[in-house]
Amino acid sequence: MLMNTINKFEQPNTEQADRRCAFSRSFTRMFDRLCAFLDERIGGASELIDACQSVADRFWHSKLYFPVCFLMLAVFMAAGLPVVGGVLVMSTLIFLLLFCDDLLSVLFPVVLLAMVGTEFYDELYSLLRFWWIGLLAAAALLVHIGAYARAPRNGGCMHGLVAVSVATLLGGLGFISREEYFAPTALYYSLGLGVVMLLVYLLCRSEADRTRDYDVAERMLQILYAGGLFTGFVVALFSTVLLLYANSFVMKRRQKELGLYNILGLEKRHIAALCFWETLLCAAVVIPGGIAAGILLSKLILLLLLKLVQIPVQFGFSVSVRGLRYRLSGRVT
Repeated sequence: MLMNTINKFEQPNTEQADRRCAFSRSFTRMFDRLCAFLDERIGGASELIDACQSVADRFWHSKLYFPVCFLMLAVFMAAGLPVVGGVLVMSTLIFLLLFCDDLLSVLFPVVLLAMVGTEFYDELYSLLRFWWIGLLAAAALLVHIGAYARAPRNGGCMHGLVAVSVATLLGGLGFISREEYFAPTALYYSLGLGVVMLLVYLLCRSEADRTRDYDVAERMLQILYAGGLFTGFVVALFSTVLLLYANSFVMKRRQKELGLYNILGLEKRHIAALCFWETLLCAAVVIPGGIAAGILLSKLILLLLLKLVQIPVQFGFSVSVRGLRYRLSGRVT
């Protein structure tokens, strides 16, 4: 029954297509009437909308798109205010939905918001006070679908995504309590992996065949690359906090030892030099050991994954000296 429904959706008849086109035309006429009404009452509304559309389009195609979205969230996360950064990114997403006809422009903000949501794994209740911005985003999405979106299209991944969505939404029935099922954390992941993922796929697949003045594959790679950079930033941020906490904990445990050194006549500069050389010695042992273990274990895990999916292995073992040099210097290729 479910597969028949999906197949019917994948092959819409002419009547359904005409109905969608009629809805899109009626929505466009309603939007034009609203603009005309605002133009009469306020004056200059059409010019303002045209200006916003021009700004949104230029921002999407400019080189500032990724740095601005990235820094908008990264700066506030580093300052301990991820909610403020999330609200700014959500505001940017709403602006792009309303005034940019290219739906791919909202993918990177969506990726950033998903990463911010993982930081509030057990504290999603604190985000409920921002429910209004979620309603604004939903309204902006409806406006975008009515004003810009094309007829829904899907591909070969549709069946798998529907199965994953159904399993995500209904998989916990009978195994967890009602309170756990409707907890904010459970709803975040079940709705995000079940409904939102399917909706994003349908919208992006419908936009895939649209003629654009840029390479879509290259743009998608840029979005994935920027998302990877932000993931690295989040990992580095949490690692820094963890290292500072661990160092503070160790230094508190060594207070008696350092106090004894002070009684024996060592000055603060001598104790600081002692701690520096200890840290340097640990780094000299840990960094080469970590690189060697990473090289060996990465190949071992890759071989294990290929064995699980029964893919024949036809490659040798090699180590990129240039890649090691870049990693040790802290740069990204």
